[in-house]
Parts: sequence; structure tokens; C-alpha cells
Amino acid sequence: MVINGALTIGSGFNLNLWSLSGVGPDVNGNAANVDPSAGSHWVIASASSGLVNPENLTSSVIHLAVRNGTGGFTNPVGSGGFSLMQGGSLGNTNANDVVLVYYVPEPAPVALVALAAAGILVAARRRRAA
Repeated sequence: MVINGALTIGSGFNLNLWSLSGVGPDVNGNAANVDPSAGSHWVIASASSGLVNPENLTSSVIHLAVRNGTGGFTNPVGSGGFSLMQGGSLGNTNANDVVLVYYVPEPAPVALVALAAAGILVAARRRRAA
């Protein structure tokens, strides 16, 4: 959506997110090209005169489940999630954009240490066997 002028972001901003497999009529289903293992972002609004109160985006609520007669967001998201943010720090976005971000959490540090330790043990066993 392109807005001529400024876009004021109110506190308690809500976004109902649902996926469609077709339109005209709207058909619930998985959105195309959504990879639950990779992060992504979409510009959902751009205001020519900028955003007012963009900090309110961090307190927004994004609804994925069935709401207001929709089928909800049906794609699997794994351990990922969605958030809204002001553009500018993401590729192909600017500070006048409201961006929907799908994020995939980084592996926990404990898991990374365990993976590294397992690799060291495997390497040590191979050296002993050789």
C-alpha cells in the first residue's frame, strides 16, 4: 500500500495475517514461496512523508490463527515468527516503509557448543583409528 503523506502508527496496532491460494473468490491455503527455514520480509506500506510513531510497531500483535472470518495463515512456520518494523535496515526498504518480517531464530549457543564438541570427538576418534 502506498500512502501519500505521513502514516501514523497507533499503539496496539494489530495485523491479521492469512494466506490465500487463490483470489476472486478468496480461497484459503498456503501462501506460495514461503520457506519456514529462511527469513524473509515484505513491505506492506510505504508513506511518502514518513512514519509517525514507528516505535509502536514493536508492540503490534500479528494474528496468524483464524480471525474475522479468515482461514488464518496456513503455512508451517516451524520455530520462526513474524514481526513488524520500520524499514531502512533491510534490503530494498527505506525508513518510510512498514515491513513484515519473518524471522528464524538462531540456534541456541548451547546447541552450537554441543555441535562443536561432537565434531571434536569425531575428529579425535578418527585420529585414534588411523
